[in-house]
Amino acid sequence: MLKFSKAQLVVMGTSSEPRFHERLLEQLRAEYPEQTRQRTDALLLEEIRVAHERAKAYGFSSTPTICQFIYLGIALEARFYDDPGIAGY
Repeated sequence: MLKFSKAQLVVMGTSSEPRFHERLLEQLRAEYPEQTRQRTDALLLEEIRVAHERAKAYGFSSTPTICQFIYLGIALEARFYDDPGIAGY
């Protein structure tokens, strides 16, 4: 049976994140054109990366949950997770 160490899993996950973020960017541009129109790809990718990190810090680990967290931030055009009432959780 093939086994990976925690360190190896972290490296594999990290290396796939840029592509994951790029796919999210494409989906967000298609689904939320109004909310993403004024943002450059670089800015939107950075917002996606930051939201992804915040989602992981909150303990979210499933891809659908992380995507929902990121979508919510983009759709609201706000970093809702920086709100002190939410950040306390």
